[in-house]
This record gives sequence, structure tokens and C-alpha cells, in this order.
Amino acid sequence: MCDQKDNRNHNPENHEETESFRSTLADHPLVAVLRAETAEDAIEKADALIEAGITCIEVTFTVPNAGDVIQYLVKRKGCHVGAGTVVTAQQVQEAITAGARFLVSPGYSFDVDMAAKDANVPYIPGVLTPTDIMAALAQGHRLMKLFPANVLGPGYLRGLREPFPQVSFMPTGGISIADMNDWFAAGAVAVGMGGALTKGTADQVKCKAQEALAQLQR
Repeated sequence: MCDQKDNRNHNPENHEETESFRSTLADHPLVAVLRAETAEDAIEKADALIEAGITCIEVTFTVPNAGDVIQYLVKRKGCHVGAGTVVTAQQVQEAITAGARFLVSPGYSFDVDMAAKDANVPYIPGVLTPTDIMAALAQGHRLMKLFPANVLGPGYLRGLREPFPQVSFMPTGGISIADMNDWFAAGAVAVGMGGALTKGTADQVKCKAQEALAQLQR
């Protein structure tokens, strides 16, 4: 317990990187959460997302050979590529080696947090309850992923914004094109959208991405 407390040094460079990524989200508030059964399928769908105009993509570690997918997308100009479902320090290293510019978890991990801070890469922990948020705040985080967002809805986010005005929330999980703007109206800085965008063929993914961008209101 004492050792863990001693290690909780908030790297100012990491804070600057996180603030820079928050600015990126302000310009690209629709984050595509990419899941696929193969790396090839993930790349095909990612290309479709980029062609549609979505340039902020989170490649989850549930994708086989996720590092290869990240490495491929990093070479695409103007594409902001991160790693999702990051739950171990080893995955942090794999993601960073591949070129990931941000890291996202379904919850909070001290080991992931420390590895991300050591590498000066933004880490967005997942939170759901006020207790989760307070724990993340204690570690210096101001940008958090509200997950799974659809369980409690936009009204819950609106309620969280009152006691936690200093936190920027990126709700993720079960968000659809139809309710996307409800989340922005509730105060989301960005939304992470998975299946509503990335299920189906590459052509279907491109069409859905275009539809989402056309309806986007901030």
C-alpha cells in the first residue's frame, strides 16, 4: 500500500499530452471503437471509417494482432489512432510500440496508469460510479470514459456533470447514431461508438459512418 502511494507521481508531461488529446477530441468528437474477428477485417473497416471522414479510431485489444492494426493505421495521415480494452502494462507497451497515441480501458488500472504516465501517453480510464470518478480524480485524471454508457443513459451523465464539472466524459458502450446527440446535449466531450458503426461489411461501415457524421451536433 505504501509503495503504491509513493509511485503516484503525476507526470506533468503526461498531463500536457492528455490536454492535447482533449483538444483533438474537441475537433473529432466521434471516436470509432473498432472490434473485429481478424486483423484483416479490422483494417478493412478502419479504411472505410477513414474514407467516410472519421479519423479518431480506437483499436481494441480484442482484435487479433491489434498491434499490427494500430501500426498500419498510424501510417495513415491525419488519423488519430489509439488502443482500447487496455488492461495490462504489457498491452500498454505493445500499443506504444505500435504507435498508439492514446490508451483506453473499460475500468481503472493502476499498472496501466503508471505505464502510460512513464511513456507520456494519454490514458483514459473507464468509470461508471461517483466512487470510480473520485478514484480517477485522485490519480490526476480529468478525461474519463463513462462505460457502459447505455446502461444508465444520457440523464445519468447530466447528473454526474453537476458534482464533477472538472471532468470531461467520453461515454462509450451501446451508443447509437440515433441517440448520439443526446449524449452531447448531456455534456459529453466525445462519444465512443462501436457496434453501431463497425458491424457489417466495409461498405456498410462507410455508410453508417457517413450518416453519423452528417447527424453530428455538438
